[in-house]
Amino acid sequence: AMASSLDQVGLLAHSARDLAAGLSVMAGVDPLDSTSCALPGQERLASLGPASWKGLRVGLPAEYFREDIAPGVRSRLEEAIRQMEALGANFTEISLPHALVALDVYGILNAAEAASNLARFDGVRFGTRLAGEDLEAMISATRDEGFGEEVKRRILLGTFCLSRGQAEDFYARGGTRRIHVARHIDLEQSDW
Repeated sequence: AMASSLDQVGLLAHSARDLAAGLSVMAGVDPLDSTSCALPGQERLASLGPASWKGLRVGLPAEYFREDIAPGVRSRLEEAIRQMEALGANFTEISLPHALVALDVYGILNAAEAASNLARFDGVRFGTRLAGEDLEAMISATRDEGFGEEVKRRILLGTFCLSRGQAEDFYARGGTRRIHVARHIDLEQSDW
């Protein structure tokens, strides 16, 4: 796992009906998985009928449609919105004021958990081993060659976030903020 508390299984399928059938089998509590949970209404997924967009209400978070969005991304989103509207969906602008905080929290928690989870891939017991003059050189070469630039960046940031004197300021505070963001999103959804 790259980031244990953030990683999730993601299904890909030909249709929403196929996705629902797969999810109805996967969903639920697994006593051997502390990250699993019971989802309300999961039994109705197996009998999902043909999709109808008519009357479907879709919220578009204003915070995700900023001025700095890439033009290609914006045009594809606008195209998808037009197609869904043509099928009967109704769009309304909503606000997720904690979206940017959530992104920062994700960055810190993801980096810290990646650093912790990937630390074992040092070529001694796990991962590819590259030759080196001594143990330190071998581990350095292995980790340099074994991870891409983005993964190395996250490991360095995460190691800093977990280091003595920083863990409380970064990782612990990030975990607390994650709870606050989730609570605010739950409250905001009641307004939709």
